[in-house]
Amino acid sequence: MGAPVLLLALTLFPVAAEASLEPHYMVVFPAVIHPSQEEKLCIHLSSLTEAVHLAVTLEMETKNHTLVEQDVEKPGTFECITFQVPELTPWETDASASQSEEVVFLHVLIHSDDSVLFEGRKKVLVKPQKNVILVETDKALYKPGETGKARR
Repeated sequence: MGAPVLLLALTLFPVAAEASLEPHYMVVFPAVIHPSQEEKLCIHLSSLTEAVHLAVTLEMETKNHTLVEQDVEKPGTFECITFQVPELTPWETDASASQSEEVVFLHVLIHSDDSVLFEGRKKVLVKPQKNVILVETDKALYKPGETGKARR
């Protein structure tokens, strides 16, 4: 019983090996990004058979912002890239004020010299970071009439 199973496994191995040689692409990007702040995206490209060009663009209504543009040559590349999110201006969005949220698109293009290997477009929320003021006191709770002491 062991020999037929081993024979079956050996006959299926070349099929599985061929399937794993196809290029695989993964781009991880936050669903919410904040203007004028640094954000991070990560890429993983495996089983590359040739050098590819990666371009990641933030598509807004009137203007596109290129976040990443680079050539990737080696297979199994995993890299996290930091980029600066551009400040949204009222003429780039439907918003009348720069303090509102806006939905934009992230466009990822991976291509070789002669063909497009992957192209994807996803929605991303651009949301201004809210400032939070934290006041720390010397006690968790005060009784009515007690004087509070704040720390710097």
